Amino acid sequence: GEIGIANDITDNVHHVVTAQSVGGARLDGVIVEAGNTAGDTNNDDGGGIYNRETLTLENVIVRNNSANDDGGGIRNDGALTVINSTVDANKANSSSSVSSGGVGLIYTGGATTTVVNSTFSRNEALNGGAIRNDGTLNLTNSTLSGNLALESGGGLVNTVNVQPPFTVVGSATATISNSTITNNEAQNTSGQATAVGGGIANFGDVTVTNSIIAGNVGDDDIV
Repeated sequence: GEIGIANDITDNVHHVVTAQSVGGARLDGVIVEAGNTAGDTNNDDGGGIYNRETLTLENVIVRNNSANDDGGGIRNDGALTVINSTVDANKANSSSSVSSGGVGLIYTGGATTTVVNSTFSRNEALNGGAIRNDGTLNLTNSTLSGNLALESGGGLVNTVNVQPPFTVVGSATATISNSTITNNEAQNTSGQATAVGGGIANFGDVTVTNSIIAGNVGDDDIV
């Protein structure tokens, strides 16, 4: 297995970190910034981090990254754990699909992400300003604040579980506990979003306990 880290992250035009075929890789106490996938013709997702297997981020800052399509800060296709970390000011630039987005974090069908004691702020995407979940999400003691979706899910868009080749096999599942989702915005710029959700746009299954979802802009806090 391997975990690749760009030597010059200031001028990196691909992914700053790529984790693939890895059992239990870990990043602790680092800053992942200035990734940009605009120059990657093979894969334009995951400007900061692209995880294909198993990765833990602890005490990590993921900031100021950009993806030409999805996952401006992070794209996860495997098992990702985020602890005591900050995902801030990342951008996903796709405008070509109603399903595109997830600037702070995106995970595809079958992937699992656990977020604990972490903050997602000032991120921007088409759908899911902070997070787009196509698999399983556990969000605990965390904050999604000040994120922007041009269409739906200012804080989170929870979708359906899609397996290749684009077959829906079930609902995406999000479990949110002891968390705060506030001051996010969904603009629905096309006027076609069926569930706007300034805080959460849900197309799957969401369970919320002991959490605050309030003060978001765009239709309702959760739809």
